[in-house]
Amino acid sequence: MSHSWSYIVSGIIFSLIGVYLFQRNIFETNRKVLLPMLVIIAGIVLMSMGFAKHLDLIK
Repeated sequence: MSHSWSYIVSGIIFSLIGVYLFQRNIFETNRKVLLPMLVIIAGIVLMSMGFAKHLDLIK
């Protein structure tokens, strides 16, 4: 069960880092927001995988 929690925690960390990078880049000129959005999406995917493993929806 601890394996699913590691996915969830890493997903939360990825999402928070993505939000920080997005907030930092959005107010500067000539900065792209593609990378922060991809990091946020990666965090969401990791959290989804963790919750699915925790609920035994995937093995």
